Amino acid sequence: GGPTDIAYPNGMDDFAKIDHVPVAVLNSDKGHEGSFWETNGGGAAQAAVNWLEWQLRGDKQAAAKFTGKDCGYCGDPNWSYEAKRLKP
Repeated sequence: GGPTDIAYPNGMDDFAKIDHVPVAVLNSDKGHEGSFWETNGGGAAQAAVNWLEWQLRGDKQAAAKFTGKDCGYCGDPNWSYEAKRLKP
């Protein structure tokens, strides 16, 4: 939801404190409900699916959204993206 989201400060604090497992945070300017009212949940739902496809199935295309210098979310103007402890 980005800085205007009521949950943003808490979510970013959680992200800052997580230091023992792979973690990524994506923020958009869509507010607290994000894109979940869009068709198929919009970009937020697709990001969650990509994460799960990578983490649970080892999907390399999904991993490329999160890892590498040219990762899919890294240069996407619709998202601000940060990650820690990710391994391709």
